[in-house]
Amino acid sequence: MERLLELEKYKRTLLDDADASSDILITMKIATIEQTLNYLMEYEQGKLHEEFNRERERIHYGRK
Repeated sequence: MERLLELEKYKRTLLDDADASSDILITMKIATIEQTLNYLMEYEQGKLHEEFNRERERIHYGRK
C-alpha cells in the first residue's frame, strides 16, 4: 500500500498543468490510499473496536 501511494504521488508530479482532470483523479486515489493506511494502522492498534463501541453507545443512548 505504501509503495502504491508513492507511485500515485510520483504520477501526479509527472502531469502537466493542462491535465486537471487527471490530477483530480490521482489526488482522489492518493486520499483513498492514505485513508486506507490510516484505517489499517488503527485496526492494528485496536482503536477501531473502541471507536465502534463508542459509536454504538452513542446511537443506542441517543434513541431513548
